[in-house]
This record gives sequence, structure tokens and C-alpha cells, in this order.
Amino acid sequence: MAKKLVFWTPKGGVGKSTRTLEFAQALSQQGVSCAILEFDTQKDISKRVFRRPDVRERHNIVDASVGPERPREDDSDDEEEDDGLYTPVADFDKFYGHSNQNAPNNVHDALVPITDGARNYVVVPQLVTVIPGSPGIGAVYQLPGHSGVEDFMAHVAVAYGSEELSQQTLLGFNKLCEKVSGRYEVDIILVDLDPSRSRANGHIIASCDGVMLPCEADGPSFEAVKDGINWLMKFKNRYNVKRQLCALKERIIVELPPSELKILGTLQSHFKKEEGAISPYIHSAYAFWMRKVDAHMVAMMDELKAAGLLYPQERYTQAGISSQAMCISRTPNFGGLNTSADKAGTVVAYLEGGHLHDRKGKRMTGAHLTSTMQRVQAFRDTLEAAVRRVRKLMSPEAQVAGIAMEEPVPDHRTSLTPKQQRRLLEQQQQQQGQQQQGP
Repeated sequence: MAKKLVFWTPKGGVGKSTRTLEFAQALSQQGVSCAILEFDTQKDISKRVFRRPDVRERHNIVDASVGPERPREDDSDDEEEDDGLYTPVADFDKFYGHSNQNAPNNVHDALVPITDGARNYVVVPQLVTVIPGSPGIGAVYQLPGHSGVEDFMAHVAVAYGSEELSQQTLLGFNKLCEKVSGRYEVDIILVDLDPSRSRANGHIIASCDGVMLPCEADGPSFEAVKDGINWLMKFKNRYNVKRQLCALKERIIVELPPSELKILGTLQSHFKKEEGAISPYIHSAYAFWMRKVDAHMVAMMDELKAAGLLYPQERYTQAGISSQAMCISRTPNFGGLNTSADKAGTVVAYLEGGHLHDRKGKRMTGAHLTSTMQRVQAFRDTLEAAVRRVRKLMSPEAQVAGIAMEEPVPDHRTSLTPKQQRRLLEQQQQQQGQQQQGP
């Protein structure tokens, strides 16, 4: 059975869908096959993936009638002018309406049998092939989102408050994962959720093996991380109580597996560095909130361990995740590169030169292209290191190439200037001296 990972915090706009697609593409580059299950009704991942020319051709994706029309080529066209100003808009209704194998091709249709009361869910969905598998490259598949998945989510919510009604629905997510894992032979399933603290989201998260907490370096994200951790502790307990109640019935309606959920750490992003091309220091305004997030994660460790939401500390250390931060990665602001990635149907870390255009829609060239690709490579290095850490954390026995040679994710002190680091170190030494002296 594939490992199940979910990216979630109770705040929108922090990059949950972006992180999901990033991890999928990075896993592929590391030879790991994976599948994305899109439970977010906004379908941000599908909208981006359906812009990839190879995906459009492979799955007969057509454009909706709305939106800008593709520029027509004629003799007067500038050879340097590409389609940089054009963004394809997929027609999802037409996509949902066709399937080459008579199988459901979206998350709603895949779960209809179980929401309709079928006790045996046997339908294997037809996934979109985002990246075909090849030697050294893992395949990436996706089950696109659909607004109708709210029916399944509503059934799950009802099941948590009733004796028998909709109880069978609680098995829907696990059964779907089993079918996808078996049919497509994937190693990891990535789950994309909206930010709501609903019973359905809680049930899906509690059914996963690991959750990562995407956040920005600002006050609202700090509050979201705090609230999200507290809610995860409460809902994992609620899931296990529900499991016990189901097992105590004279006639077992459903047999829920125990929750193995673990918090893997935070994914911090959308910050800026100090002015100056050679400055490695994060801007103090962002560093302040990073330290707040890091400090809260560390302060909650004992409670999270008691709730069964953390691995043993040595596993985090061996994976290169600092015990002083619980941070998997820190990724600066993408700037305009995210727009280019969205148009190309990829993520910033895997942009290619042909994807990059200037503001007039002409292909980027020269020194501008060179410097931009250097930025892309830096994002790629950060992402792939984060994915290796997560793989090592979840499977410590696995031989993950490169992990032994990597530095751990630095703790919050690296967000400071050298002067600030010295001051913090002096304060810590003073506190240690006072503790040794005793009262």
C-alpha cells in the first residue's frame, strides 16, 4: 500500500496545491512514482496540469469557449513571439464526459458508488498521466477534482454524527487509495485538500500517514499553524474514538484502520531576502514570524508526542530536520516565475528556458534568461532536498540518494544576521548559566 501524504493548514493561499504538485514532480525526478488525489473543489492542480501540451494531447483536453483565443500564426508573426500571453483554459465538463476505459476520471465519479450505498467499492478510476514513467523517472498520475465531491464529504460528516447512516462512506477514501495504489503501482499518494476544518477533511487527514504544514512567514500563517496543530490533535483523537465505537457494535458496520498520522513539519515560503544580490539573510520582518512558527512547533513537541503525532526525534534528525525548528524547507518568494510556471503547466522548480517570456510575450534570451535559470535551479535544489528529507523521515530504512551528504534544514538562527546570532547565543549561554547555578 502506498504511503499517503497531505498538505494542509486552515488557511487559504499558502501554497497547499502548489506544494502538492511540486512534491509530485520532484518525486518523479527521484524515480518515485506517485498519484495526486484532488479533493479541493477549486481544482487548481488540474487547471495547471491541463495546460501541459503532452497532457492535453494524451487525454484530449479541449479549451473552454471563454478566455482569450490562441494567436494565429501567419507570415507577419515575429519569430521570437511565442504564446507567452496566452493561457489555455480547459473545458472540464467535456473532460468529465469522456473516458477511454468506461471508468470514472474524477474524484467525484470515483466515489459515487460508495456514497450511493455500495458496500463493495471495486471501480478503479482512470487517472490522468501527468508524467509517464521511464528508466530513472517515476510516473506521476492525477485524479482530477470535481465540485460534486462535496456529496462524499457531506456523507462523511453525517457518518461522524450517526449510528449507522453513511457509516460505509468512512471507508471510501481508504478504498480509493487501495485501488489507485494497486492499479497504478505508485509508492506515494499525495492528497490536495481545501483549508476547511470539516469532519470530512479531518477524516481524510487522519487516514493519511503524514501531514505537512505549508505556511507563509506572516502573522495569519502563524495563527493558522497554531490552530491547525490543535485541531489535528483533537480530530485524530475523535477518529480513534469513532473507530472504537464502530468496533463495539454488535454488528460491525465498518472496520476503520487505526490512524497512523504523523506531523512531518512545516514548509515555509513566500518570504524575501535582504536587499542585495549576495546577501543570504532573510529580511527581518519575515525572520520574526519564522522564529515564531519554529518556536511554537518546538514548544508543542511534548503534546504532539503524547498524541502520537510525531515520530521518535532521532528519525527527524537522521532525515536532516532540525529539532529546533521542525521545518522541512524554506522557499523564498517566486515572484513572477509562478505565472510562467502556471502557463506552462509545471512548477517553478522545473521551468525550462522555453517556458520563459518577457512582459511582451517574447521568449526570454541572453543574460536575463541565464540569471532566471539560476534562480530556477536554486528553487529546484531546495525542493528536491525537502523531498529527500520527507522520504527519509517516512522510510528510515530506505536508501535515499543524497541525504547523507546534505546539511540539515537550518534552525531559526540562520534567519538572523551574524550580529543577531551572536546576541542570541549570548542570551542562551546566560540562561544555561543561571539554570546551572540554581535558585
